[in-house]
Amino acid sequence: MSRIEIGTVVLNIPDGVTRECVVSDFDGVSHEGVEVPAIVSGPGGLLLELAHRSWDGGGQVVMLSRGNSSPAFDRLLHGCRLGIRELDDGADVADVGLLRWDPNAGDQGWGNPSKASVADLDSVLGSSVETLLVHAGCYDFGERQSILRDTSRRKFWLCATFPSTEPETPLTAYVVSRVLPMVASIGGVA
Repeated sequence: MSRIEIGTVVLNIPDGVTRECVVSDFDGVSHEGVEVPAIVSGPGGLLLELAHRSWDGGGQVVMLSRGNSSPAFDRLLHGCRLGIRELDDGADVADVGLLRWDPNAGDQGWGNPSKASVADLDSVLGSSVETLLVHAGCYDFGERQSILRDTSRRKFWLCATFPSTEPETPLTAYVVSRVLPMVASIGGVA
């Protein structure tokens, strides 16, 4: 079992556990793939089930269940996936945007991922996000323009590249960029 401490939460990834699945990508196209389950635990009884899903050419990290955790985490059940695409060299890449969570919006709060700086992510984590991601297997981390030679309107978004066979980097990026902002906003979490 891989155990990764990420700020105030812990990500647990069972060794060698995969299951076959059929997954819909962001365009609604179905793919046969595999998923690696993971559990996030934290303050106030936080217990979330995540999965790293991969298929030829891409993947995603999604939340599968919030257990008895705050109903606010339903937002992650219905969106905010971390999209992954395969690069020409066989590595994978994911944009690392930060969930801007407003606990006062709607019944349980609301938020969407948006462009973040390294300082934003470091602040949420309470330490260096780059060091954490590299420890989790990340090859490279920085702005898309530097890493991917991107010239699109998203060229200033942060991204991480990682081995396509390794779920630790994208699962870690998901927890830092999606789960921690909610934990910080919700407080006790229960």
